Amino acid sequence: MYFNHVVERLSGRPAGRSGEAAAITCDTDGGEGSGDSSSLSYAELDLAARAVAVWLSEHCAPGERVLLLSPLGVELVKNVLGCLYAGVVPVVAPVPDGRDPHLSRATGIAFDAEARVVLTEASCLSAVHDWLSQDGMGELTCVATDAVPLGDPADWVEPRRDPGELALLSYGSGEGELVGTAISAAALGHGLRRTADALGLTEEDRVLSWLPPDQYSGLMAVLTALSVGATTVLLSPDRFRRDPLRWLELVHRHRITVSGGGPGAYGRCADAAAERGVTGLDLSSWRVAYTSTAMLDPATLTRFARVLAPAGFDQSALRVSYCLPEAGFLVSTTDPRPLLRTARVSAVALEKRTFAASTSAEGPVLVSSGRVARLDLRVVDPESGRPLPDRRVGEVWVRGDGLASGYWRRGGGTDLRFGATLDTGEGGFFRTGDIGVLDAGELFVLGRADSMLTVAGRTIRAHDVERELAERFPALAGHPASVFTVAVPRHEVVVVQELDRVDRDELRLLAGAVRSWLRRRTRVRFGSVVFLQPGQLPAVGGERDRRELVRALFAARAVHPVYEELDGDVRRLYREPTGHGVEVVTGDRVAV
Repeated sequence: MYFNHVVERLSGRPAGRSGEAAAITCDTDGGEGSGDSSSLSYAELDLAARAVAVWLSEHCAPGERVLLLSPLGVELVKNVLGCLYAGVVPVVAPVPDGRDPHLSRATGIAFDAEARVVLTEASCLSAVHDWLSQDGMGELTCVATDAVPLGDPADWVEPRRDPGELALLSYGSGEGELVGTAISAAALGHGLRRTADALGLTEEDRVLSWLPPDQYSGLMAVLTALSVGATTVLLSPDRFRRDPLRWLELVHRHRITVSGGGPGAYGRCADAAAERGVTGLDLSSWRVAYTSTAMLDPATLTRFARVLAPAGFDQSALRVSYCLPEAGFLVSTTDPRPLLRTARVSAVALEKRTFAASTSAEGPVLVSSGRVARLDLRVVDPESGRPLPDRRVGEVWVRGDGLASGYWRRGGGTDLRFGATLDTGEGGFFRTGDIGVLDAGELFVLGRADSMLTVAGRTIRAHDVERELAERFPALAGHPASVFTVAVPRHEVVVVQELDRVDRDELRLLAGAVRSWLRRRTRVRFGSVVFLQPGQLPAVGGERDRRELVRALFAARAVHPVYEELDGDVRRLYREPTGHGVEVVTGDRVAV
């Protein structure tokens, strides 16, 4: 089993490469982290993991969940591997460093996973102790693994692990309900192999990751590199956020061959490089620059490649991938090629759930996520379970080796999404909740099913409406918006939009223009518009999370508009009756 190969790779039996080869190097030049400034070889990492495993074996039962609270760094990697070596389950959570989201998230994960042991490091120990005492979690055993004696590595005994046993529990980074994805040992092994093979990783590669370790993508980036014997360089996510060019500097310094991040990271990096220049950088070693398909604007990647071309960056390195923790991580990825495959499609056809080229310069531009990597992927009518032919839009379903076992202790939700059956009787599929289409063997992902606006039998991407609003109305450009539908009882579209303060007459005119455009664009009868001051929309993990939260806040009457115009049915259901067909709210919340 490939998972056992990972342990063997690290535990003194590396295939074809000396144990003295560099495994992990941390960048601590001006950045946060664990304080580890030296590299660890595979032999050193193996000994460290054995020591952690021996201690864990004395304090935990096999299969027990262990909470890991450390920044991205050598100590965290040691502890993740120590858990795997010991046959216990690592659960990586954000360090409870005083930031409210991190505090509440760490607490929620600890309770849901039923962890009794916390592994951290000396630099985080004070913050973790404060969190434990404040949240009444003093019964947890907390150990800084770089500050206390652990076990003797010579005492380590490799555990016997059944392929179906839980190996990892991942809670991701979303702002909604805490749901852990249960990854078995077999699923982890298949996911690592599929990802490594699809990206062509070998022991000669040098991989750089700055992705937060509590995200499954961050953890998989490190484990995949270790599974093939590659060298991994770690950059603090906080350091990247402060200085995106640090990413490029480390690619240059360490001759990195594989690294990536979300689409937004490429945009920030291109902006910084355009402003400060790339003189002195050599990026010619970078052969795989991966990113996710989620809300990807192809212009962002094209600009990134153009700005970095003088430093030797080759656009063919850009790889767009579709990844899911529930499917063992990588589902599909593009091949190396000079240009991304994009398609400008007809918005009218798309609304009718058909993939057809646009005959004009208008219409959304979709980016291919490439070919499916050793999984059975179908595009399915979500209501009937009927598989759809190419160029028909539906829900993406996948099955095959490497699927997660389900959601941790969520029987009902697991039954609905895992083990789904087509109307043909074929079973064992995972319903991704993503809307996509297959064309010429390549997957195009349109977005989440719950980010689609279903109006009068048509399906419209909320992201497209938000983008077009900013393009058509200069007053809205550069300000975030959330577009969603509410049932009253038919579906009506609501736009919640931030904008700079203008006088009431201008607000009235702008709201009227937006509603008129909304009626033409979505064919709703009225449409509703809510204007907020800048900074009012919640800053959460992504557009989908924000829409869900804003919809809930709107329904709970917890948004505070400077001005709003609501459809009569929407107003009657979600606002106190005022006797007017339109409710206008000023900054003082005086109804007009």
